[in-house]
Amino acid sequence: MLDLVLISVCYYLAFRLRFEGESLENFFPFFRASLPIVLGLKLASLYVSGLYQRSWGTFGLRDLTAVLRAVGLGSMLSVLAAAYLYRLEGFSRVVFILDAMLLTAAVVATRASFRTMNLVAATRSKRSRRVLVYGAGAFGQLIVREMRANPAWNLNPVGFIDDDPLKSHQWINGVPVRGALEELESTMHRLSVDEVILSSPIINGSVEHQIREICGSLGRPVKRLHMEIR
Repeated sequence: MLDLVLISVCYYLAFRLRFEGESLENFFPFFRASLPIVLGLKLASLYVSGLYQRSWGTFGLRDLTAVLRAVGLGSMLSVLAAAYLYRLEGFSRVVFILDAMLLTAAVVATRASFRTMNLVAATRSKRSRRVLVYGAGAFGQLIVREMRANPAWNLNPVGFIDDDPLKSHQWINGVPVRGALEELESTMHRLSVDEVILSSPIINGSVEHQIREICGSLGRPVKRLHMEIR
């Protein structure tokens, strides 16, 4: 239903942007006559391109590729239909270009908003535990993405702690690096952290001992990410 509205509005706006005043009145009958065909072809293109089999709570680059493929196919079929049925009389190539651009922006914006709403809901949920991830490397980024994609965990990543000075105070996957080991205790106080997760097996020895001492003094559990293929 959302895409029906988006396709209709974008197609109409393309005509509005291309034609004005009396010109729009002259070309509006062609818009009205072709709208059902365009709706059918573009909805079919969105379906065939696999857009409705995707989880928009984790919208990413691959999903953007699917959107571009779907809109491109739908626009191409619309042009072919207009050429076959109307010999393109009463149509403008600019209309189809504008329509494709508007529809791409609209589909991407609405799908990305689903992810944003998921993140906001997880962040504001009173049941979510506030988690500090120690280690902002590949494993740390992986677990943060999984926390956000899996609301059943009820975990809200509020920051990274990482000893690499190049990562200090950067934002990684939308989560800030709060500092190094020296900032762990103050960060836990300031952000009301419920638990700390060690994201990498190389976080061990004296570093792990210090982390557990700090968390133990605050009564906060320390967990470790384990990855296995069995």
